[in-house]
Amino acid sequence: MKKLSLLLLCGTLAASTLTFNACVKKGHDEPIDNTGNDPKIPVTHTIAQVLAMPIGTAITADVVVSGIVVMDDRSGNYYKKFVIQDETGGLEINLDQNNIYNDYPVGRKVYIKCKGLTMGTYGGMIQLGYGLDERQSIVAIPFAMADNFIVKANYPNPIKVDTFSYDELANAEANGARLNTLVAIRNTQFTNPGQPYAAPSGTTNRDLEGCGASGTGIVLRTSNYSRFQPMTTPTGSGVIVGLYTKFVSGSRSTPQLFIRDTTDVRFSGARCGSANGVTLFSEDFTGGAANAIVSLTGWANVAEAGSMQYVYGGSNPYAKITAYQSGQSDVKSWLITPAVNLSGYSTYALSLRSTYGFPDAATLKAYVTTSYNGDPAASSWTELDAITVSGQANWAWKDINVSIPASFAGQQVYIGFKYTGSSSGATGTFEVDDIKVLGN
Repeated sequence: MKKLSLLLLCGTLAASTLTFNACVKKGHDEPIDNTGNDPKIPVTHTIAQVLAMPIGTAITADVVVSGIVVMDDRSGNYYKKFVIQDETGGLEINLDQNNIYNDYPVGRKVYIKCKGLTMGTYGGMIQLGYGLDERQSIVAIPFAMADNFIVKANYPNPIKVDTFSYDELANAEANGARLNTLVAIRNTQFTNPGQPYAAPSGTTNRDLEGCGASGTGIVLRTSNYSRFQPMTTPTGSGVIVGLYTKFVSGSRSTPQLFIRDTTDVRFSGARCGSANGVTLFSEDFTGGAANAIVSLTGWANVAEAGSMQYVYGGSNPYAKITAYQSGQSDVKSWLITPAVNLSGYSTYALSLRSTYGFPDAATLKAYVTTSYNGDPAASSWTELDAITVSGQANWAWKDINVSIPASFAGQQVYIGFKYTGSSSGATGTFEVDDIKVLGN
């Protein structure tokens, strides 16, 4: 539910006592064409109506849609595409042009003549472009043909941004009308602050969490080609403005934000704890290649019996383990965190997301110890409450939060995830992601 509406003008954004710099970014490379002209082309459809058109079929009717540019490529966080927004939704336009912001900067009104263009999808997000290729991926509008489809209007224009709580946007599938629109999320922070916005090697997800939120899962996604890639994420809390999107992989839908630059991140407040606590340790397996063995600094990936190890799964990586097709009658596999210091808080918990497929006699359990020395069989482990939910549908992700016994407070601990299976009757596959140790 919308809680608050903000107008991003050329000067300020205000909500109660919160103030933002202009959303229409200006600088030494400000577009030359600051025209006030609006050709006032008759608009036949809203963005929501265009989004409802068939996917993969060229538009043959004289469809015209209009909107304000809310995302461009000025900071390098977007490439050869821009996004427009009207009062009904947002639409991504794929255009084979560099430095798109010189023609279509944030704040410019544009008209899109859709006849001859095609709607496609990537990761669950709808895109508008010049047909589909042999892989059914959207083809960008050729640069030489841009003026046939895209008509500039006046610049700059105010941009309306709605403000939400973290929980209101934590489920991307319940917020279809918000996709590809600018949103502001209040009372949020980075789960692991102080890291570069993106790794130099590739586009990176950084987890966000809400102060007092009950949900999890929203990530800030940043290209390694963005100008702010090496800058570090702030440690405080506050409001973040960004383009709201999602990425769908299998049955999992991850809500994502893209910022235009770091002025969209206003975390000047003191760091807060979520409903489940302050994050002391976390791992989201970002950057792992599908089916490669999980190898992370400080982690142990150990086959106690058999030879099966945890591997990365999916295009939005997580850790998975199975005895399926192993040919091994006894499989015991451990994934063990680095040491985590449980001090400074009254209670502690383990939080994660888990799922499984084809349940049988195989199990995945979580344990805690203070004595891990490289051999899980020689350590003294205390089993935690169940981290899987019986009876759920195959590959249905569940948020899990279990307490760590009070006897471990003030100590350095290791969390171990133990899979037990067999090639005969215990071949179920388990997956885990977004592992956190929380203090409260």
